[in-house]
Amino acid sequence: MKNLLLKTSFLLLFLTNLSFAQENVPVADPESESELPFQVIEKIPEFEACEGLKPNESKSCFNKQIQRHIRTHLVYPKEAQDQNIQGRIYVSFVIDVDGTTTDITTRGPKIIGVNFLENEAIRIMKLLPKLKPGIHQGKPVKVKYTLPINFKLEAEKNPAKK
Repeated sequence: MKNLLLKTSFLLLFLTNLSFAQENVPVADPESESELPFQVIEKIPEFEACEGLKPNESKSCFNKQIQRHIRTHLVYPKEAQDQNIQGRIYVSFVIDVDGTTTDITTRGPKIIGVNFLENEAIRIMKLLPKLKPGIHQGKPVKVKYTLPINFKLEAEKNPAKK
């Protein structure tokens, strides 16, 4: 009994310390070939419409432009509609030092053999225009960005009454 109490106390202490631990923020090294997180670079990549804005305005503009891009280009896959497939897909991509979008990956609900939503998310990100690259310590850097895309089917506007 004493051993069980000791293990339980240790587990609670460990979990408590875990919940209060500070998150490790990576040190941005522009000499590195790896990408930097969007949150730590000095100047984020910019859409043409966002050039010349203050840093806080630039992030807001970037997010609005990404949302606009998704709304403009999203085509709900017919196969997904037919099978009533919905869900949230997380799409990650890198904005390279030349402003092109690369390394597009997705995470989402797994249905064996069915990637309709993931494929659409990738297609949309491949259509991103070339951006002005992110800058850190005076040099263009690769910037990693992740965002959710929600695929939700709308209910019929006038369902048949039974």
